[in-house]
Amino acid sequence: MNQKNLLIYYFILLIVLCSWSDPNNSPNMILRLMYLAAMIMPAYIYKPNLLPHIIICFTGIAAYGYAASYLPTDFYNYTYILLALSILPFKGKKNHIKIPTIFLMLALYTLAINLLTGERLEYINYTSFATIFTLFFVSKDYRYNNLYYYAFIIITFVLCFFFFTVGDQFVVDSHGMDRVQWQDPNYMGCVAGFGIVCAYYMLVRKMYRSNWVKYLLLATTCLGFVMILQNASRGAALCVACGIIVVTMFSKISLKKRIIIISIIVIGAILIYDLGLFSALEQRIMEDDGGGSGRTNIWALKLLLFFEEPTYKILTGLGYKEGFMLGYIGGYSFHNDFVAFFVSYGVIGLCLLVYMLLYPLFLVRKNKENKAIVTALTVYLLLSCMTLEPLNAGRMTYYYMYVFIYILAKQQSPSLTRK
Repeated sequence: MNQKNLLIYYFILLIVLCSWSDPNNSPNMILRLMYLAAMIMPAYIYKPNLLPHIIICFTGIAAYGYAASYLPTDFYNYTYILLALSILPFKGKKNHIKIPTIFLMLALYTLAINLLTGERLEYINYTSFATIFTLFFVSKDYRYNNLYYYAFIIITFVLCFFFFTVGDQFVVDSHGMDRVQWQDPNYMGCVAGFGIVCAYYMLVRKMYRSNWVKYLLLATTCLGFVMILQNASRGAALCVACGIIVVTMFSKISLKKRIIIISIIVIGAILIYDLGLFSALEQRIMEDDGGGSGRTNIWALKLLLFFEEPTYKILTGLGYKEGFMLGYIGGYSFHNDFVAFFVSYGVIGLCLLVYMLLYPLFLVRKNKENKAIVTALTVYLLLSCMTLEPLNAGRMTYYYMYVFIYILAKQQSPSLTRK
């Protein structure tokens, strides 16, 4: 099966994935296992280097879509599946990209701390190793790079489609305003926002070869931006705004084009404001008491109690389980990955995390072609980790965001600007 037919096959499979509309009940387990096999095996057999793109796209939609899914979303199962596949021989196995040492060190360290403190593996451990095993299928061939853009763009486009077609069925009252909430709107917003920045970058660089792709990128950028504003995720709005600013300022485009782009953004923002699409986000910002919806109170309490621990625990951490339970009966999440890693894995874990997140910026210094997008997406992920807890909670799509950033930083790819 050639690559074109394989992509058609997966397009049909994607439509099947989006066809399940019951948010409360999953399909029969036999159907789910059959779908999982139908997703993984054709790519593994015919084009193993396409497997990461397929997994990114399908798991992202399954995890953040409004309904239950044909695709199992118990992501710890992917650890065992990808481990088995990476051990077996497959075409192009010796041509895979190098696994970053810092990522492996952080995965092993968090695994050791969680086993020593909680005597069990947490989601972060399963997701970390599933990500590492996925890297065995990431090719050094730059021609696969653009497909990673499309994987995240398709996630965003599908989430926007769900939001504008069935979103009114999931509207809840949150502090006197309506928010669409089939998933946590902040996590979902940051997942969608990542695809917006990718689509915007591809538009600015003209990384498309047909008009229908151009329209897909335009639709994803515009609809995604409106979706985030209507869903009132301040963190996602900040991430998208900063990502777009970095792309605009540091991409290889003329000053005239930069002025035109910024003018279009400003005019668009004014029109959106006049249409009332800013209202939900504006209300959340106006009602904020300066505590980030209580986030800073959570951080302060967790840190205050953590600093009462013995010195060796401050260095090594309490582990995920004890960190989650710290300060709250029944436990409470951190709402900040840096605080979460500090409390759960100590000074050592926090240093490993920061170095891992910044590592692509060191790699991309000599890669002028991808410097703007790597910087923009790194800033995006750092900001996401400031207001959410995606990595410590083991949310797979966010780990794949990091993988994509690392790939772009590692691989030198020629410009695909259309003449």
